Amino acid sequence: MKTNEEFLKEAIDSAIENVRLNDGKPFAALIVKNGEVLAKGVNDVLHIHDPTAHAEIQAIRKAAFRLNSEFLEGCVIYASGHPCPMCLAAIYISGIRTVYYGSSLEQAALHGFGVSHIYTEVGKSNEQRQYPLQQLKVADAEKPFLVWKEVNSPSEFEP
Repeated sequence: MKTNEEFLKEAIDSAIENVRLNDGKPFAALIVKNGEVLAKGVNDVLHIHDPTAHAEIQAIRKAAFRLNSEFLEGCVIYASGHPCPMCLAAIYISGIRTVYYGSSLEQAALHGFGVSHIYTEVGKSNEQRQYPLQQLKVADAEKPFLVWKEVNSPSEFEP
C-alpha cells in the first residue's frame, strides 16, 4: 500500500502535468479510500471557465459520483496545495476528515495564488466583511425547508 507521502507526490505530479499538458492552474487532488484512489481532480478553472472548478472540488464531485453518495466519510484527500476556503468547506461538507497537502498558503501566495485574505474575510462577522451578505425579507423564504421536511418525512399512515 502507498504511503501518505506517495499519494501526495502523485497529487503534486498531477498538478505539474495539469500545467504542462492542459495549461491549467498548478493544483491537483486525490481522494483515497482504503488505499485505493477513488478520484483525481485538477484545477479546471481556465478550461471550463468555472471559478468553482478547483482540484479538490473536482475530485469530490468524481468520488461522490463513484460512490453514489454525497458523503465521503472514511476518505482521505491529498491536495497539492493548502485548500482554499471554498475547497475546505466542500471537504467538511462531504465528510472527509483527513487532509494532507503539499505547498502552504504562503508558498502559493509567493506565486500569485494568495487566498489568505479570504480566510480572514470569512472569519469576520457579516457586518465586518468587505462585502456583507444582505438578507431580503420575502414571503416563503423558509418554505423550501418545510417542503423538504414534508417530502422526506415518513408518513404516519405508512405501515
